Parts: sequence; structure tokens; C-alpha cells
Amino acid sequence: MVYKKKQYKKRSTKEIQEEVNNLVTKGLEAIKQYSVDPKDQLELLQFMSSFHNYSIRNQSLILAQFPGAYAVGGYVTFKNMGFPPIEKSKIRILRPNFFKLFKDTRGENRMVSSATPEEKTLIAAGKLESWEVKHFKPESVFDISQTTARPEDYPKLFPNRRVEFSVESDHVINQLESALFAMGEKFGVPINNENTSIFGTRELGSAKGHFARDNIGNKEIVLNSRTTKSERIAVLIHELAHATLHDPTNLDGSYWTTQNLKPKDLSLKELQAEMVSYVVSYEYGIDTSEQAIPYIASWTRHLAALEESGPDAQFHLLEDVQKVSHSFIQFLDTHLEQQRSAEKEKVITEEKVQAFCQKYHIQENDVFTREKIVSFIREEPELTENQLFAALHSHQNDTLFEWAYENQKPAETITHYLEEQQLNLRKKVYSGHAFYQVDETIELLLEKRNEYEQFELILLNEVGECETYSFPSEQDVFQKLKSLMAYPINALSERKVDLWNAKKERKHQQALIHDQVMRETYLEETGREM
Repeated sequence: MVYKKKQYKKRSTKEIQEEVNNLVTKGLEAIKQYSVDPKDQLELLQFMSSFHNYSIRNQSLILAQFPGAYAVGGYVTFKNMGFPPIEKSKIRILRPNFFKLFKDTRGENRMVSSATPEEKTLIAAGKLESWEVKHFKPESVFDISQTTARPEDYPKLFPNRRVEFSVESDHVINQLESALFAMGEKFGVPINNENTSIFGTRELGSAKGHFARDNIGNKEIVLNSRTTKSERIAVLIHELAHATLHDPTNLDGSYWTTQNLKPKDLSLKELQAEMVSYVVSYEYGIDTSEQAIPYIASWTRHLAALEESGPDAQFHLLEDVQKVSHSFIQFLDTHLEQQRSAEKEKVITEEKVQAFCQKYHIQENDVFTREKIVSFIREEPELTENQLFAALHSHQNDTLFEWAYENQKPAETITHYLEEQQLNLRKKVYSGHAFYQVDETIELLLEKRNEYEQFELILLNEVGECETYSFPSEQDVFQKLKSLMAYPINALSERKVDLWNAKKERKHQQALIHDQVMRETYLEETGREM
């Protein structure tokens, strides 16, 4: 689920404490009551039935190379399931190969496959000795996380499955991630990935993150590059909680956990880290309960491990969860408020507004108020140029519809704007403008093919498919663009340029092949070269 969190303003200590206490209480009750739906169990079993059962030796090889691997298969297996691998495999196993030998009448060892029909009859009758030979050949396999499988492709009960939490916007995610990186810097814990790990962690496998330290004070958090953007937030908070509570070098006396939990108390540590992640994530609009509750229930046997620790330890463990959650929220609130203040303080000059309007062809357009233009300018760094064109076009259409529906403007005014849109489109076509767009995914390229005023309009979509329309005149081109509700843009996006170049290269190669065939045919039929 997703809900819209109130604006990031600093809350009082009492407000934060009440929210944290309520969430911890709610979470603990959900963990106690958690039960597995038999339908979800069946879904997982059916899903796993698609995969090969590897030998104990190969299972050991797989886990040594990819810790936590659960659904493993070859390229064809995943391709047939609809999500082929996208990574160069790092998992190698030994595949058994079997073949049969026999001793012929001359006493030589030969392959059964090379035996004559008479020899095969003697082998079957047991008159010629035969035996089976087995040898092993290295083979590449993949974990499901190395494929194009989307979060929704995983069964609900799949261990450590990838998930895309609902969030208000990518901008919220980016702000939270920036704030969490700042928190790591404050704690002296660098946040790295598998390529930059200072401890040489090169493969986390199915683990989404990892907090590591050595005996001389070096420490780091390593994030799995395969996590989704929203997942990274929850994982970061989880690992920062480990760094805060479970690093014995942090013996400042503020947390009972740090001084009293032992390395063997893994279930209690996971309870604390995941509970902090659940509470803090929820405070910023990310509900991780669908993952967090089963995770904690599994680690703690529905809180049995917590209850077995005794009343005193139980009190301190949960108190530390509340204290860490509280301190994280205070830090994030402060950091996010500073980010927003800095954004508001950025002065958008009149020159910048004019340059923006000129770039996106919205000069003297009352649909766009200055306030709205400034809003789009602030979004500009996060969007591609053509995404912004699409957003501006959508805003104009929505505004015109609102004017008409709510009678905010006379019909003549709305008609005028629509006619201006069409007039601008016509001018662009007749002036030879080449680039147009329907939305974020569909772009068009207009080319004049020859001196006889023949035109081609090439439609390029997101998946690389191209459609070509031919027209005898600019008027016909205009009518087609009008029917598509297209509008001019400054240039094709990089992806569309790549798609178009690839198409042209294929056409060029086809033309070369055609010419070669024509030359060879002419030479064969006439004895002369063209």
C-alpha cells in the first residue's frame, strides 16, 4: 500500500515517541498472529517444481558461489519461464555426462554408439562385456535474481524475494536515500556496493544488504545492486540499525543491546533491525509489513525467541528498537526539512523562466502560470527532455479540459488554444521540422525522401518496433500527426536514435545483400559483370 505522508516538518519528541510505540505494538501483534496461507504454500511449491534438484555436491558449489541461492536453473529454464538471465553467470556446477563402452571381439574398448548391429545384439545378450562411464563437465547456471524476473513474478512466500514497495514518487525515494547516506556518514559507516566494498565483498547472493566490521574499527554497509529502488530504503535502514545496535565497538552505554547480546543471538538481532526498518519506513510512506512481518516471524518463531529471552531482556530489546527508531526519524526529519528548505531557496530568475519557455515552446501561453513553470523547472533535473515535453503537453490538455468542464474560460478561448496548437504543428511540418512525439514512449521522425515531395513518417516505440508511413504532401503528414495527437519536440531521445540507427544499418545490410545477389545473378545469366 502507499499513503501520502504529511509534509516533512520536524515533530516533537512526544509525537515521534507516540508514533513509534504504536507501530511497534502493531507490528508485534501482527507477528504473533501471522500464519501462512496454504494457497501461498502451494504457489511456492508449484513454482519450485519448475527447477532441477541438484546433487548435494552441486548444491554446495552453488551456495559457495552465490550465498542463499534458492531457485537455480539453466538459461533455457528461465527463458521458457519468461524471464531470461541478464547477467553473465557467476555460478558454475559440474554436469554429469554418461556414455557406454564395450569390449569387441578383438579386445578393444569402443563406444556402444559405434557398435555394429551384430555387436549390439551380442552386447544385449551379454556375450560382449559392456559398462557405463560417467564424467563431469562444467556448466553455467543462474539464480532467479540474475534474470529479468520482476517482483510480481516471484511467489509470495519466496525467500528474500525482490519487492517493489509502493511510494509516492521517485523523488521521495531519492531524498530518503540521500538522507540515509548522510546518516551512514554521521555514524562513520560508509555505504558501498559489491564493486566498491572495502572488505572485498563481491557477491551478496540473495542477501539484500550486509553490515560488516573488523577488529580494528573498519566497517561498512554493502548493498546488493539487484534490489529495487524502494527496497534499498528498507534495506539501508535495516543495516544502519545493525550498525547502531550490534557493533560491539559502539560501547557508549546508550543501548542495552550492544553490551548484552551475543553473536549467537542472531534471531533477536534480526528482530530488532527489521522492526526498526519497518517502523521508520512506514513513517515515510513505505509500508514494508508484507515483507517485514513474515521475516521476523520466521526468525523468531512468532516471537518465541523474544519471550524465551526473559522479561528483563525483552523489555530492553524492545526499548532499544524504540530508541533507535526515534533517533533515526529525528535525524531524517531534520535532514529532509533542510533539503526542502534548500530547494525552496533556489531562486528561479526571470531569464531562466524565459529560456525554459523558449526551449519547450510555451511562450505567451496562459495555460502555464509562472508558478507552474517554476514547478516544471524544478523537476527538470529529474526528467529527460522528452519526458518533460510529455508532462507539459499533458498539463496543457488537462488545463484546457478543466477550463471547459468547469466553465472557467469562454469556449472561444479554448477553441483558440486548440487552433494555435494545430497551427503550430502545421508550421513545423511545412518548415521541415523532423521530430515529434505522442507520449513518453512513442516518437516520430519525418524525412523527405526525394525531390518529388515524397515524405516518410517513422514511428518508433519503446520496444524497438518501427512503423513507416508514406505521404505525398505536407498536408497529409500534418493530418496524420494531428490524428495521433502528436506535438513537436527538439530531438529524438537517445534510445530512439539508437533504435533508428540500428534499423538503418539493417536496411543497409539488406541492400548490400540484394545488390550482391543481383550482380551474381546477372553474371551467371549473361557471363558479364554489371
